[in-house]
Amino acid sequence: MSEQLLKEIQELSRQGLPVENRDLRGVKLARARLQGAIFLRCNLAGADFSYAEFETTSFRECQMPGAVFKGAKLPKINFQDCDLSSADLQGALLEGANFYRTNLSGARLAQTDLRTCNLEEANLSAADLSGALIRGKQLLGAKLEAARLLDVNLEGSDLSGLNLAGVDFRRALLRRARLQGTNLSRANLENAQLQGARIQGSQLTQANFRGANFEESTVSNSDASGAQLQRAALSRVTWKTVDLTGADLSGADLSHSTFLGCGFTETKLLGANLQNVEMIAVSFYRADFGNAQLKGASLTGADLELAELSGAQLQGLNLSQANLKGARMESANLAEANLTGADLTFAFLRRGRLERTNLSGANLTGADLREAALRRSNLSGARLDRAMLSQTDLSHADLSRSTLKQTVCDRANFTGANLTEAELREIQLTHADLTGAVLEGAQISRRESPSRCKTCGAVLDGSGQCGECKKQSLGAAALGRRSRPIYLALYLSLLAGPLNFVITPLLAAAESTSELKLELLSGGALAGLLLSLVSLILGLLVTNRRVKRERNLFNANTLIAALNILVILAAAFLAGRLGGF
Repeated sequence: MSEQLLKEIQELSRQGLPVENRDLRGVKLARARLQGAIFLRCNLAGADFSYAEFETTSFRECQMPGAVFKGAKLPKINFQDCDLSSADLQGALLEGANFYRTNLSGARLAQTDLRTCNLEEANLSAADLSGALIRGKQLLGAKLEAARLLDVNLEGSDLSGLNLAGVDFRRALLRRARLQGTNLSRANLENAQLQGARIQGSQLTQANFRGANFEESTVSNSDASGAQLQRAALSRVTWKTVDLTGADLSGADLSHSTFLGCGFTETKLLGANLQNVEMIAVSFYRADFGNAQLKGASLTGADLELAELSGAQLQGLNLSQANLKGARMESANLAEANLTGADLTFAFLRRGRLERTNLSGANLTGADLREAALRRSNLSGARLDRAMLSQTDLSHADLSRSTLKQTVCDRANFTGANLTEAELREIQLTHADLTGAVLEGAQISRRESPSRCKTCGAVLDGSGQCGECKKQSLGAAALGRRSRPIYLALYLSLLAGPLNFVITPLLAAAESTSELKLELLSGGALAGLLLSLVSLILGLLVTNRRVKRERNLFNANTLIAALNILVILAAAFLAGRLGGF
């Protein structure tokens, strides 16, 4: 039938007549040769045209789902308005092919050269274009939802205005590509090559750029919130007004890049390389820089409020006028950094390295600098009110004209420090070392360590009384309103023991009948068990464990109640085994 059909088609072609409205489902025309044939509104579902040669052949408005054109030579073929869904065109020669308004959803076009094809308004959703050669302009108006473009070569292509949401571009070549107003939300560009690309006004939300290479690219006025950029090569990239809220750049290389007016709210930058980056008017609110490398970076005026910078390498960093309120920088390296005029209110800098750091005019009110190293640092004019400087090394530091009101400096090292005209009011200097310190013009009023209650450790009031336990005699404290419930619980525990093991056995011995003895023993055991449980629960509910006395009473009550319960249960078990109650 295939040979007869082929002859019929060839005859119609010679006469210039179309094969029209024919049902040719499943027809086998593999390796067939046709020239100038016309198929009009035919049903060619599942037809096999493998390795066929169709020159200037036209298929108009034909139904061809699942058709096979694998390895076929189809120069200047016309598929306008055809249904080629799930068709196999892998390796086909498609020079000058027309796919205008063609349904190619789910079609296989891997390893094909589509550079001279017309794909305008074609439906390529879920199509496999892996390794295909294609130009960006050809995709204008095409539907590409969930299409597979793995290893596709789009180098230098213009993808502006395209909707590429959810498209799989893994390992795609997009060097010097232009993406203006392009929608790449949820697209997968893992390990894609985007060097020198120009991305402007595009949607990059939740896109996957893991391991992608953006070196020397430009990204501007785009939304990349939630994007995955782990281990991406982003060095020497220019970022302008880009929203990276919630994005993950962990392990990415951002060295020598420039960021202007970008937002990194709650962005992850764990272990990222940010060396020598320039950031102007950038917000890093709650961003996580754990173990990031920021050596030589410039973050002038950056907003780093509540940012996580613990363990980060920040040496030589320019953070002048930066907002670091509440930032966590435990064990961070800020040696020789510039923090002039920075706001470090309530920042956490415990065990931080700040040798030779410029903190002149900085606000460190309430900051935690315990065990930090600030040797030879410049803190002139800085505010350190209510800061914690216990065991902090400030040797040879410049603290001239600084204020340290109500600051805790226990065991701090001020050896050779310059405290000229510094204001040290109500400062706590227990065991602090001021050897060789310059105190010319300094105003010092020392605050003694507050007296504490020997029972609970709380600070005593002006009259020497403890606000927690109202330091009284032991008998008065036992009857105090605060301690009554725990004593009641302890009394119940102590009552349960004699009830079970003394009173109940004596009453049972006085009875003459074994039935009454058994009832008394059972009732006593049950009452003792209930008393122990009540005392245990009461102790848990009413004990103030911050008070040492109540904590000790609670431990004693718990031990006695637990022993009572264990003994009662053991006795009941043995009695049951021996035929008792």
